Amino acid sequence: MNEESLFAQAIAIQSPEERARFLDEACGDDHELRVGVESLLRHAEIAGSFLEHPPLEAAVRAISDADIDATILPDEGSTCDDDASLQGQQHVQHKSSQPTDLSYLLPSDNPESLGRLGHYEILEVIGRGAFGTVLRAFDEKLQRVVAIKVLAPQMAATSPARKRFLREARTSAAVRHENVVAIYAVEDEPIPYLVMEYIPGKTLQQQLDSQGPLDLPHVLKLGKQIADGLAAAHEQGLIHRDIKPGNILLEHGIDDRVKITDFGLARTADDASMTQSGVIAGTPMYMAPEQALGKKLDQRADLFSFGSVLYQMLSGRPPFRAPSTVAVLKRVVEDTPRPIQEILPEVPQWMCALIDHLHAKLPEDRFESAKEVSGVLEKCLADLEAGRTPTVAFPINGGSQTTGQPAPTEPRRRPQPVWRQPLAKVAALIVIALIFLGVAEFSGVTNITHLFTADEEALADEVKVATVKSAAELPQQPSTEEPAKKVVETTVMPAPRPQSIEWPADAPAMAIPPFDSDQAHKYQQAWANYLGLPVEKQIMLGRDKRGLDVSMTMILIPPGEYLMGSTEEEIAQLRDKAVKDGLRRHDLAWISLEGPQRTVKITRPFYMSKNEMRTEQFRVFVTETDYQTEPEANGKGAWLPTPGVPQLDPTKNWRQAGKYPQGSQSPVVNVTWNDANKCCEWLSQIEPGWTYSIPTEAQWEYAARAGTTTYWSTGNDEASLADHAVVNVSWPQDIGDRLPNPFGLCDMHGNVFEWCQDAFYNYRDADTVDPLGVVGGEKQIIRGGSCFGGYRFSNDWANNSGCRSASRFERRASNPWLAVGIRVIADIPEETIQAKLTAAPKAEEKE
Repeated sequence: MNEESLFAQAIAIQSPEERARFLDEACGDDHELRVGVESLLRHAEIAGSFLEHPPLEAAVRAISDADIDATILPDEGSTCDDDASLQGQQHVQHKSSQPTDLSYLLPSDNPESLGRLGHYEILEVIGRGAFGTVLRAFDEKLQRVVAIKVLAPQMAATSPARKRFLREARTSAAVRHENVVAIYAVEDEPIPYLVMEYIPGKTLQQQLDSQGPLDLPHVLKLGKQIADGLAAAHEQGLIHRDIKPGNILLEHGIDDRVKITDFGLARTADDASMTQSGVIAGTPMYMAPEQALGKKLDQRADLFSFGSVLYQMLSGRPPFRAPSTVAVLKRVVEDTPRPIQEILPEVPQWMCALIDHLHAKLPEDRFESAKEVSGVLEKCLADLEAGRTPTVAFPINGGSQTTGQPAPTEPRRRPQPVWRQPLAKVAALIVIALIFLGVAEFSGVTNITHLFTADEEALADEVKVATVKSAAELPQQPSTEEPAKKVVETTVMPAPRPQSIEWPADAPAMAIPPFDSDQAHKYQQAWANYLGLPVEKQIMLGRDKRGLDVSMTMILIPPGEYLMGSTEEEIAQLRDKAVKDGLRRHDLAWISLEGPQRTVKITRPFYMSKNEMRTEQFRVFVTETDYQTEPEANGKGAWLPTPGVPQLDPTKNWRQAGKYPQGSQSPVVNVTWNDANKCCEWLSQIEPGWTYSIPTEAQWEYAARAGTTTYWSTGNDEASLADHAVVNVSWPQDIGDRLPNPFGLCDMHGNVFEWCQDAFYNYRDADTVDPLGVVGGEKQIIRGGSCFGGYRFSNDWANNSGCRSASRFERRASNPWLAVGIRVIADIPEETIQAKLTAAPKAEEKE
């Protein structure tokens, strides 16, 4: 077998252990083949372009018989999904340095013409993609400007491509409506081409990219027109299958007419050609769940996609985002989007409820038709313009109606886990195509106004600290014999760390910096093979409120050594920069505590969670154990992120971090150091033999640096953080939205701080081999910075600096804040370690 076929089989195997065993058998002693397959698996985690574009037909066909649809892709380097549909991109200027093949054009007498195609004078090339070109042309017979979509010459020689063109022309031409781009003609000679209505405006995607979210009246006005266009298509028995901002044209801006374009994936509702098992078509971030699973569709699939368009119009971002294609599809099938009001609190509840109804996972729980949605949007707009608060009626199965927030619906049956569906195999083929064609990463993260926070630590009440031997001794709720406000806050004493290890001579090499991502993975794989463990393992935590599996991904971190902290020169440079930028004297002290730099050895391999703990994962822990966090138990709540005088809000906790409940993909916050340790104690019970904890400070920095010696794992340039760190925004973002570091860990810079096991200590007297630092104490280490930045004041530089690999801060163990969360590690079972220590001689004993 070759790399591609092995990858397609391996990516469909969910269990890392089973996947490793499969690769052991399939690759045997062929180390080069094994490395190649695992490289594909790693890239699958960050293959992002498919999030913005449908799959590549030619590439997929070259490696599979799967019938996956595609539309024209953009030129190399494009990162916006609006380029994907060149039928709609009639105004996009082609920027590629590669010449466009216009050999099919006949000469023209007009010096301003590029040539002739039938009775059309070709005026300019306005868009080009992998499978064709869009031209602006003049129709000499009807005396009007048109757009012509021409199939690429290399594709025109294939029968399937010609049939696809004919199908698109027929399906699009069947819809006659002012909100749908009209198809005027289709020709087959000298090359297949479609003649379309020319729209001089821009796409909705480009409008959002350039101007940001739309106000509510414009969302309702444009939304009604989109719904009207969909209704016209649905009345013809068509399903568009690819409704997204890039396929919606604004004729002359947001105050003019909307046009839906690109019916290249459209089908009649009874067309079975694309409803066979395992076949998907469309753009993942906007797909309906049934579409992502390759199931039979009806017009309500377009309504789900339309809900995603409305969500993006209001918030400026798509509702379903993740770092890989498969992860996006999994979110579409299993998760609910982050509440819009967490992004823009001013969006009214009735509008959020309307979108939630469109986003129902089951088609029968959505609106019945686009015509119905159009009527609802029209009524809401009229109410808004008349100064009335709109009310939205939602039909509930059974015939009754409700208004405002739709009643939660329980699914009739629990869907199979996404990896057991045909989706996984098809998605694997798509990812292969993307990897081998070198498609660029996706982008499009919306900037949010930076929110400064006050240093509430300076005003925190003095607390009584009691040291206990085990997290089990923590009070889970206030005593009934005295008021909750008198509950004594306690600090957990973690279990003693295992001793350092001197590995046998046959052990793999220790990971010594500097090294890059490829070398990092080689270290990880070498130690995984040596220990008989996978590089990546899953721990199944339980089920969520809908009965779906909730798991946690753990990444193997090999033993090694590194330079911990900052050099004297770095500290001096950072302090000088900080003084010039007006950083507070209190914060300047933190920089000095990053030294002296010293070489630290981590002799024990360990697993670290790939992401910060999600709210949904923490919810399983709370549900399974009936645990009550400290902010809930003592009634004090958590600190508000408000400027000026800090405040404790008793209503704020891990469930309700801000004004609205936390989303399932958000990092869990407003948890104390004690809460984090209690959660780890529960994790250790789930997987016998494995001990879970929060990392030591030394483990954290070692994993964060991942072989780098620079300020951040991305380098010394602040600009390099853009794709890897959530920083300088007003609220923590969904986990995994940024690219991982060389060890495969996400969000090690920014988003939320992460508790460490150590109490705050001075490096000068610290150990250098598997250091734990100080055990117990009032204040604990937090690492990684946050979305607000590390120093919680000043400017972007200061906040980026607070997210450096060496940056360190402290926080009271019992003090919750929405910028502090949890990342866990797992110690490898001692019997696994001992088996290797007793199986081979020590290095000095080897002759």
